[in-house]
Amino acid sequence: MARLGVFVQARLDLYGGAKMLNCFVIFTGWSRLAMPQGLTLT
Repeated sequence: MARLGVFVQARLDLYGGAKMLNCFVIFTGWSRLAMPQGLTLT
């Protein structure tokens, strides 16, 4: 059971890291799109 707990924790860490990376990529993508337009989205 302990091994399963470690596995689940590793999965959660990986998922959280992927979600953060995804948000970062989306944010930087929006910033890059907004820059030529003079930041009209903000």
